[in-house]
Amino acid sequence: MRKSRLSALVAVASAIPLVVAACSGDSTATDTPTAPTIAPTVTATAPPSPGTGFATLTPQGGGKTKQYASAPPLAINPSKQYFATLATSKGNVRIQLLPKSAPQTVNSFVFLARDGYFNGILFHRVVNGFMVQSGDPLTTDSSRVASWGTGTPGYTLPDEFLCTDGKATNTLHPTCPLANTFDKAGVMAMANTGQPHTSGSQFFITLGAQTFLNGGYTLFGQVVSGQDVVQAIGAVSTACSRTGQSEGQGCSSRPDQPVVINSVSIEEQ
Repeated sequence: MRKSRLSALVAVASAIPLVVAACSGDSTATDTPTAPTIAPTVTATAPPSPGTGFATLTPQGGGKTKQYASAPPLAINPSKQYFATLATSKGNVRIQLLPKSAPQTVNSFVFLARDGYFNGILFHRVVNGFMVQSGDPLTTDSSRVASWGTGTPGYTLPDEFLCTDGKATNTLHPTCPLANTFDKAGVMAMANTGQPHTSGSQFFITLGAQTFLNGGYTLFGQVVSGQDVVQAIGAVSTACSRTGQSEGQGCSSRPDQPVVINSVSIEEQ
């Protein structure tokens, strides 16, 4: 399926419709999951603060919904290995991050994790057999449930792809066969609005191979342990799973019972 079929924007990203492709001459239809997206609510931000290191950025405003003036300056070492452990209400998930493939994305994720940004955030969208999505700070506020799926850290990140020749690029092109693809379960990538360079803090983890996503989303991690926990999250009940409908039919993929990220810890090796 072409990326253009997957990039339709919607008002509320927690209820993103599936793309329904009807077969000619057949009364049946095939549901293909729409990729994880976020609503296009990001506004222009100030230039990066001077200095180096994560400590130069200060959240704007109070409460759990943190906002930052700009993306953090590069403070990771791309030559080192980084692991993230998501301590969720379903169990722990250990992920190897990929700084060589997506240095700015990994840098941002590490910064946000160390700043406690993800603590208390929910998995707000679960599509059984497809993926689980989290990273929206608005999910810490139950009074804003209608806006869940639209939250950002206040800045956006460029798309990042790694070619098989070892070169990194921010723009996919035919001369760059992808080194990392959505060919298995446990792939971690950034959600976006369907437009280039619009990812923020929302991410998703696949429940199986989803190769139709290749080239559309910054892939920055791989689950190395705890995929059973991811699968358990992916099996939680939602309005869609209870009714057997798709998001395109108006149901919600928000879990009936909250699945919480209690904390995210980072290990550097």
